[in-house]
Amino acid sequence: MKKFATAILIPILLCVALSAFAEDYYQKGSSVFTVKAGISVPLFAKFWNNSELGTKNLPDEMRAKVGGYGSLAYQVFLNPRLMLGGELGYGFNYSEASKILTTVPITARLSFVPVQTGKFDLSFSTNLGFTYNKYNKTKSFMPYISISASPTFYLGRNWGLGIDASLWFDFELYGGDRKKSNAVMSMVPVTFALSYRK
Repeated sequence: MKKFATAILIPILLCVALSAFAEDYYQKGSSVFTVKAGISVPLFAKFWNNSELGTKNLPDEMRAKVGGYGSLAYQVFLNPRLMLGGELGYGFNYSEASKILTTVPITARLSFVPVQTGKFDLSFSTNLGFTYNKYNKTKSFMPYISISASPTFYLGRNWGLGIDASLWFDFELYGGDRKKSNAVMSMVPVTFALSYRK
């Protein structure tokens, strides 16, 4: 886990350091609309009040399969480096029993864009909000948080193509007799992103 965190933090810190010498392409009020579509890779589920279940590897132990994910996002620059907006997503994953897990994240999205050349952007984002989950006959509305990195190449003044790689956590929180079901589930959506900026 330490090697993974180091592998993520070093490039982020390098980009932040380099951004101090870069000229700003965006200004306050600039905006970006993004459509994303790709795959969703299940990672794990951690049950912290149930020692019998503990941590489950979703692909192996819970037979969750790679699914799909897509979203719409709109953000406005608060200053030349910081964007704030919202994102609405839809994801699905199948289990071995051919049952479908549906997730609909509804979140606020904050992005930092340390690298921006006019032709290429590199942004780091965090999403915070809630997700509607449905699996078989079970439905829930739970807290959600994600982090992501997004390199984008612009083909002209307005249109850009990129990749968005995220790590997201969906928290299932219950009280009373259902406390043993409290868990955090993690997925990795990797999507192609089509962006329009103005």
